[in-house]
Amino acid sequence: MDRRGLLGAWAGAGALKTLDTGLGWLPAVLLGVVTAVGGGMVRDIVLRQVPAVLGSSPLYATCALAASSTLVVCAQLGHPTLGLVLAVVVGAGLTLLARKRRWMLPLSANWGALRREGERRARAVRRVRRRRDG
Repeated sequence: MDRRGLLGAWAGAGALKTLDTGLGWLPAVLLGVVTAVGGGMVRDIVLRQVPAVLGSSPLYATCALAASSTLVVCAQLGHPTLGLVLAVVVGAGLTLLARKRRWMLPLSANWGALRREGERRARAVRRVRRRRDG
C-alpha cells in the first residue's frame, strides 16, 4: 500500500511536523522526503527486498519531494489541513502515474564523456580568445 498512496501521507506528515517545530520551508521539504523514503526503505528491508529508492524502479523520492513541497506551500498560505490532503493526492497520483508510465530517473551518467566535452569546449574558447587578442 505504501507505494500506492501512503508515500504522500508520510511526506506530508514529516513536512508538517517540521514546520510545527518552527523550522523553515527547506528543512520541512527535506525532512518530509526523508520521512517518506525512510519508511519505505524500512518496509522493503523487512520484506527482504531491495529498497525502491535505490533505483531500477519508478520515481519514488521525487514523488515524495512533490508531496512535501505541496504541503509546505499550502501551510505557508495558512491551510495546513488542505496541504496534507493535497500532499496525499499529489504523492499518490504521481506515484501511480510514474508506475503506469514507467517514469524513472537515469541510473548514471557518462561523466567521463561529459568532462571530455567540457575540456574540448574550453580549449576552443581559449583558441578563439588567443586569436582575438592577438
